Formats: sequence, C-alpha cells, structure tokens
Amino acid sequence: MDELSAKEHAKYTRLWQKHPEYRGAHENAESSYDYLIPIFLKTFQPKKGDRVLDFGCGTGRSAPFLLEKGLTPHLIDLTKSALDPAIYLNTLGETPPIVFTESSLWELPTTLEKATWMLSFDVLEHLPEENKHHPRINGKPHLERRTH
Repeated sequence: MDELSAKEHAKYTRLWQKHPEYRGAHENAESSYDYLIPIFLKTFQPKKGDRVLDFGCGTGRSAPFLLEKGLTPHLIDLTKSALDPAIYLNTLGETPPIVFTESSLWELPTTLEKATWMLSFDVLEHLPEENKHHPRINGKPHLERRTH
C-alpha cells in the first residue's frame, strides 16, 4: 500500500468506526444507489451470474440490489469498516455471496478478477486531489453498453 493509500485508509477507517452519525446519514438519506441501480439494471439488462465490480462501494448498498437480480457483486473500498454489518457478514466464508476487496482505486490488486460490469457512484469527490488525475483514474464518467 502506497503512502497516500495508507493515509486515506486510516482516515476513512477512523471516520466509519468513530462517527456513527456518518453511517446514519448514509442509511437514512436517499442514495444514488436507490435510483441509479434500477436505471443500470433496466438499461443494460445484465444476465444472471454476471460479475459486477462496485468501486468505492462504501456501505455496500449495491449488493442487495445486485444479488436480488442474480448478479455476483464484488465490492471494492478503502476500508471494510464502511460496510454495513449485514453486508460484511455476507463477505465471510469460503464461497461468500459477496466478495470484498480492501483497496484504493489507484492501487488495485493485480489479482482482481475480470467482471462484466463496473459501477462507481459518488466516489470521485472523495478522492484525494493529487490522485484525481492518476493515470488509472481518468475522472470522467463512462457508461458503455457491451454485447455478450
């Protein structure tokens, strides 16, 4: 983990663990997941079993929507402390229904498996300024319809 990733990991771990009001704000507020996941599902019509990466997943709120449609969620965030407890429990075990990777977006593991779909909602504004233009993060929203 590079120095900036370690610094951001510590900051967000502390935030999620020590400030329950931050989690409460996410639980009670309408989330982009509430309206963007249904749009994603209707527009792109992913097939059952398709693997979906959610970069900067936060609480993991996308996972129940994805599981309900028979998709395989793979959540990625700087800290597992962000995950809601019920989501976290579903990342444990030999063959968990939800896969979680703790990583920064600019330092993703080379072992990250390919996926059919990638999502990232409300993430860019949380990136440290020095990494908003990192070569692995272009800072531009991108949707692409791919045929299977």
